[in-house]
Amino acid sequence: KSYQQWRPNLYRQHFVQSLYCEMREPSGNAGTVRHLGAKMSNSDLGFKLTKQIEGIKRSMNRVTYESVAAMVIRMDEVSPVGNVSLWSKGWQEWARRVGYQPGQFRGNWQLGIDSRPSGWLPGNLDPSGGATVGKNLGMIPTAASRHTYYLVNNTPYGRFLEEGHSSQAPAAFILRAKREFNGMVRKVSEQIKSEGGRVR
Repeated sequence: KSYQQWRPNLYRQHFVQSLYCEMREPSGNAGTVRHLGAKMSNSDLGFKLTKQIEGIKRSMNRVTYESVAAMVIRMDEVSPVGNVSLWSKGWQEWARRVGYQPGQFRGNWQLGIDSRPSGWLPGNLDPSGGATVGKNLGMIPTAASRHTYYLVNNTPYGRFLEEGHSSQAPAAFILRAKREFNGMVRKVSEQIKSEGGRVR
């Protein structure tokens, strides 16, 4: 079963790739040529396309994960931790009446996946923000790109902070942070592209 000559001929036609070997038999049939179509085409090409698609999926999951994570961290960074002694007398009275404690606003950032969180968490006191950020980051799934995300703060006084009633935070601090999101997405996408990844 020995053959004198193997002459591989690789060619690509449309989207099908096949390997053909031209073989000449040594005994009595010197002019006989056989073509064996050892096809790599369908399965091989399908595997390559699957790898590319999986690469894009991985990249999109990473873009989504890192962008959502960046916004979670950013919202924590811009959130004020109340210092009641700096407030007006009216707000100091309100704080005493409702039992306000520092770190309540920062501890009330809630990340919802495919549904918007409702209600607020009066007992969540997190002046450093670390526990709340850690909890929200831990909720982002591995297949991150398949979901819709809601990052909300349902404290009843949150809108007053956003309107600039606190000397510890500028007006529209949440809106300003939200406007940074597209830049966060671009930054992550460019990083992935620089590493040879594919981003849609």
